[in-house]
Amino acid sequence: MERYSLGMFSILLPENCQEIESEEARQYGCIGWVTPDKDFICTVCFFNFDEGFDPEKRFREEAEGVNVDLDNSERFLITTGTEQVLRCALTQRAANNYLAIGLYPDFKKKKGVFLCMASIGPKEPTLLANVLASFRLMPED
Repeated sequence: MERYSLGMFSILLPENCQEIESEEARQYGCIGWVTPDKDFICTVCFFNFDEGFDPEKRFREEAEGVNVDLDNSERFLITTGTEQVLRCALTQRAANNYLAIGLYPDFKKKKGVFLCMASIGPKEPTLLANVLASFRLMPED
């Protein structure tokens, strides 16, 4: 695994990941990576929000957008060292096909990040959970 620094946080991804080049994705504040054999893909999207932001509501909206039923997924929280947590969900799509999502809001900066990753293979739920568990906030400047 290799640590990637993404501004407000860093995360571990498989060493052989390659960045997906997409100008359209960058315009929407998203970055992506994929392994050469395409058995792992990860997309990270940054967003801004206003007062009254509801992280659970946004998490449900993002989950619906990638066709994840949160009520039938394994949900867990990852502590970040702040009062906010990384909300996560892991779901099985088919035999050896898994999808994981995570959402972190930074209420001080009014910015957030949504992570979505998919993998294929028998050991992949562990890989996805480990990637989400590697989420680390970057120190303030």
